[in-house]
Amino acid sequence: MRWLARKLKPGSLTPEAGSWHDEAKEILAAAKTTGEIPNLKIPSSKEIYAKAIPSFSQDLIDKYLLFQKEIKIPKRVLYPSPDLDASPVRAFPNSQVVLVDINPLAVEALRRSGIEAVCSDIADYKPEQLFDLMILLNPAFVTERANHCVETGGHILSNNYHENALQMWNQPKTYEPVATIFPLREGGDRLIKEIKAEHLHNQDWAYADLFYLFRKK
Repeated sequence: MRWLARKLKPGSLTPEAGSWHDEAKEILAAAKTTGEIPNLKIPSSKEIYAKAIPSFSQDLIDKYLLFQKEIKIPKRVLYPSPDLDASPVRAFPNSQVVLVDINPLAVEALRRSGIEAVCSDIADYKPEQLFDLMILLNPAFVTERANHCVETGGHILSNNYHENALQMWNQPKTYEPVATIFPLREGGDRLIKEIKAEHLHNQDWAYADLFYLFRKK
């Protein structure tokens, strides 16, 4: 099962020059030289996010590109609870991509980079237009809280780390199972147009790098 675990490729998360990453390297260098760890000032969340920049995972981008190749190019993409992950922005250059997060510091950091981001609890978010694709990646809320944002016939692409895919599987009147994206041993991914119940109900698969695609009825 280890080969299924998500591994970000080198360079997919690149810290900004002068950020906390450089400060950490300076502290480690000083500790190696003197044998002592200098007095540390632990930065606040506000200080951390003030220097933060959006991150992009090539592994995720590849999965989204596969979705476009095998299923469709969406018009409007919703990505709730992203924190600083802006991978869909690069993966869907011809779509409107909206990121929604309840953390105002994360939203501010995303906006500094020109990304369309909204600060809101997803349950309270009322889009002017519904979305034809929603991405749920460890969102820390049940799928139903965001269901109102997706148009009838729209797709929801989700992993099952927080059982969002299982929730949709258990509501066949609301969601139609469409496909599963599997990582391949040799690299890359494969989209299979079926979802197997054993993958959703077996806890060993919960942390696997599988994405499940459903259609809202």
